[in-house]
Amino acid sequence: MRKELRDKLVSDIASIGGRVYEPHAAGAKTQKPYLVIRQGNEDLGAWLGNQSVIEVWPYTARTTFKEVDALAKSVIESLDKKLVLTAEGEAFTCIYAGSPDEDMVDEDWDANTRLLQFVVLSFPLHVTTEPDPVAAMNQWIPEKFLSLQVDSRNWAISDEAPAVYWRLSNLTALEHNPAGTWMEATLMGHILAPSPIGRLKWLKKITETIALTECIYLADGSPLFFKTVAADSQADHIKQGQIKLTVKYGLLPEANESSKLNHIYHSGAIPGQGG
Repeated sequence: MRKELRDKLVSDIASIGGRVYEPHAAGAKTQKPYLVIRQGNEDLGAWLGNQSVIEVWPYTARTTFKEVDALAKSVIESLDKKLVLTAEGEAFTCIYAGSPDEDMVDEDWDANTRLLQFVVLSFPLHVTTEPDPVAAMNQWIPEKFLSLQVDSRNWAISDEAPAVYWRLSNLTALEHNPAGTWMEATLMGHILAPSPIGRLKWLKKITETIALTECIYLADGSPLFFKTVAADSQADHIKQGQIKLTVKYGLLPEANESSKLNHIYHSGAIPGQGG
């Protein structure tokens, strides 16, 4: 994945002349400006699987930090909210997480620099098995809001067209009878937009629309009932998700399978025919 990020930076930022290095490959004699890319510390939450924190360090001559500002801006424009595809076809989305440290002077490498952090996320399509409430939400949301995106393999995130990612958090069996079982599921909805204002606007729209909707339908045509919905604008949109939706649906028992009787075999005497 770092190779794909490096290739994107090289392609997008002409001023670095292809100079994007691993930390061990750069040094005081490296021609400036250049970028150093390395793996950062990870603390992303239990449900997130194949995720990373990537650090990009822009290095410029020790003249003015305006050069660092310009190069950092180019890096952010290249990676932030952009989709990156690996050679294996896996899709990652880069999200700029800020610059936690102040501008730095690297005495050993005779350069000015600054830390830029990016969360690199792989949001796989969170499908389960039928009946699948996540698939039902992914079908319904774009029908209600044409600009919202649910396919993490293709999304391009913006405030006007954010991504909405649904995942199954909890599943509980409720009433059981011979006709079937009622299931209660908790779904978490992640609204991914560049700005807090963009996320808040869509959080309100989606939550209010769900609150006004009694049910939607699963792939087999059976209803998926909305029970409760809650929104938390302060929740982390990556680690937690801002919408908590409780749904209820019916689960039919599996049909009993029996072998068809094609022949009757009788080894005894047939009544009325002697013997």
